Formats: sequence, structure tokens, C-alpha cells
Amino acid sequence: MFLQLLFRRLQPALMPLAAALLLPLMAPAQQPKSVWAVDFVRTKPGQAAKYLASVRDNWAAARYYAQRAGYITSYRAYTTQADSSADFDVVLMTEYADSAVYRQAEANFDKIFQQYFPVRTSTRDLRDIRFSKNLRELPLERKRLPARK
Repeated sequence: MFLQLLFRRLQPALMPLAAALLLPLMAPAQQPKSVWAVDFVRTKPGQAAKYLASVRDNWAAARYYAQRAGYITSYRAYTTQADSSADFDVVLMTEYADSAVYRQAEANFDKIFQQYFPVRTSTRDLRDIRFSKNLRELPLERKRLPARK
């Protein structure tokens, strides 16, 4: 009887504490972060203009259609000077919403190529892909900092 009476009196005071302890456990899981597929490309001597035209006319166009279809989130292409520290002069980046969407990339791009690019042209004589990387976005949500005194 004493414990029931004590619990009834303390219950209003304990509810905020219980909520503070349990709500983080009930919060939805962190949203999946995007995945970037990045290719580092070295154009062959004298072929940079042709390769960049192909990037514009084919690579970017395919990504435009893929973005419209919801297969990718965004895409970027960059140029740089190749030097002793970086043996590439073009960087091609494609962003996928998450790892699950990225795993479907090949099948999704096959659909794009069949529909919009039935005759494919190779750029192997214009460039070498030096290496490729997949980057995952880091969650950078800031936690509340303690108030300054």
C-alpha cells in the first residue's frame, strides 16, 4: 500500500525523466546517407577535347535521364591538371540516394542505355580510368553543445 501511494505521488515527477530516457531509444534510425561513385580519369595525349565532348554528350546525358528516372540523386564532372601527385585530369561523380540504390546502378543504367543510347560508343581510346572510389556521406549533425558560462 505504501509503495502504491508513493508511486502515485512520484509518477508525475518521474514521467519527464522516463520520457527523456526512453525517447532516444524510440527515435527512428538514422537516415541512410548518400553514396558517391567517383572515377578518376586520365585523358590520353591529344584526346582531352574529344573525351570531354563525350562526357557532355554521353556520360552527362545518361545521368540526366537517370536522375529524371529517380535512379541517381545528382552528378558532377570536374577537370584538373594532372601532375606528379595526381595522375588524373578528369573526375566524374555520381550520387546515389543510399547503398541499396547504388547496388542497382548497373541494371538501372542498362535500362537508360537501351532506351536512349542504343548504339554505344567506347571512349577507351580517349582515356584511362586510373581508379574508382565509392564514398559514403558522413552524418555531420551537430549535437547540442553545453551552454557557455
